[in-house]
Amino acid sequence: MKLYRHPKAFDANRMHQELKEIILERSAFTDYLFTTCLSLPAESDIYEPVRAKPINRPYADMLQHCPYFRWLFDFFETEKVSFKLNQRGGKQLYAYHCDGVEDQFSDWVRFQIPIVTNDEVRLISTDMDNKDFDYKRFQFKGSAWNDDNARKLEECLEANSGRMRSNKLEAGYIYHFDVKKVHTLVNPGDTERITLLIDVVNNDWVQNYLSKLEEVV
Repeated sequence: MKLYRHPKAFDANRMHQELKEIILERSAFTDYLFTTCLSLPAESDIYEPVRAKPINRPYADMLQHCPYFRWLFDFFETEKVSFKLNQRGGKQLYAYHCDGVEDQFSDWVRFQIPIVTNDEVRLISTDMDNKDFDYKRFQFKGSAWNDDNARKLEECLEANSGRMRSNKLEAGYIYHFDVKKVHTLVNPGDTERITLLIDVVNNDWVQNYLSKLEEVV
């Protein structure tokens, strides 16, 4: 459940500007999978064996219009598995889950950059696999942040002390943690959260980059 981040922040204001003035003028989150995702690249930008993955479709082909997002895409010197915006409204949360545990293609690494956030958003990460986590006891009811789910989170953190952690992620920083372990994100705030998720093929450049990240304590 270790959490790492790039030592310096990237330009969240510029990302927000391109998001507001270019991307959302041409497209919308509600047009995409789960109504919360927006896949930014063209199909040809994505690693060929995973181009047909549902999470990448439809392709918005926005990077040609957004120089800063294009620069971020090229910053990672490896093939891209996915490069998408995720949106979560205020007073909302995700169910506890693991990412990618059933994928045939397993040698990938996820990074994320919060672009729009608020002081109440928290990432909840663990060192647990699906088999270790008591979903029946601790899974949230629905996707709304309410008193019942707040109590469930508090109970879960207490019962799994030492195996779970809660962190506030600052806008503009690249973060990395093991998304193949159980985790969630809660947004008790009134405003939305938008983050850039970057899934990449693991290679020597990625391993070298990971070694340069700072652990968040």
